[in-house]
Amino acid sequence: MLGCTLPDTPPEDPYAGQELVCLGYPAGSAHTARREAKVYMQRPSAPDTWIAQIFQPDEPVVTGMSGGPVIDAQTQRPVGIVIPRNSPADLNHDRDPDESLDFVSLAGVWRAVTNSSGFV
Repeated sequence: MLGCTLPDTPPEDPYAGQELVCLGYPAGSAHTARREAKVYMQRPSAPDTWIAQIFQPDEPVVTGMSGGPVIDAQTQRPVGIVIPRNSPADLNHDRDPDESLDFVSLAGVWRAVTNSSGFV
């Protein structure tokens, strides 16, 4: 990470209900795919990994979208990075599996880098 500097404080952690915009390039496409979602919960088994329920369009995150930004829909600030671990589940309890996406929070990345490298 030569030449890189981190902010003095970590980005804010995601929170349940937070509205998100997720972007990526499915299957190497030149066109950006967009998913609108709401944070559902933090994964208990994976610190700093979150699940968000996709509500627009009702389509999954697909190959090629991994590594794309997860952006707070209100502030337009990045809050995470899409990871390739889709978890179809009935998040709204209507007996129909919902599309979801997993992401790692930038706050978690900040903590991991600062704890392992002594940066800040």
